Amino acid sequence: VIPYLDEVDEKAAAIGAVNTIVNREGRLYGYNTDFYGMSELIRHAGIVIKDKKVAILGTGGTSKTARAVATHLGAKEIITVSRDPNGDQITYGELLSEHANTDVIINTTPVGMYPNNGETLLDLGKFTNLKAAVDVIYNPLKTKFISDAEKLGVAAVSGLLMLVAQAVMAR
Repeated sequence: VIPYLDEVDEKAAAIGAVNTIVNREGRLYGYNTDFYGMSELIRHAGIVIKDKKVAILGTGGTSKTARAVATHLGAKEIITVSRDPNGDQITYGELLSEHANTDVIINTTPVGMYPNNGETLLDLGKFTNLKAAVDVIYNPLKTKFISDAEKLGVAAVSGLLMLVAQAVMAR
């Protein structure tokens, strides 16, 4: 839809996707409310991204949002992790073996979502510098990924606030 819009918000352009279109006097403006939702989720949880090493789990659309937000918030390094990596993506094994000093992990995959509660992609205890875990999943409210982070005393937040914030932004 982007080629048909008169203007695209810079944050939507950074993600490469629009999910809200506003018609203002016949001109079409494109926005991506996911950017706002994820930014609010991270801000509200008090998670600091600036100058941190961030790993993003997954390569779908929400992964692109996470990358754009982490870049906007000043991440020092951003690593994208995939089951089937290509380009500059790495495997989960490589994340553990080469990037155990990651500061923030953002899960953008559906792993751990209802009805597959109790599943997780990583043993968070292997990350020596982990300060925060962000999960975009909101059902269940507390995934195993989030529970594991909390047990380690790491700041952890689920995706419910992201869902609410992007809905508010879209109105």
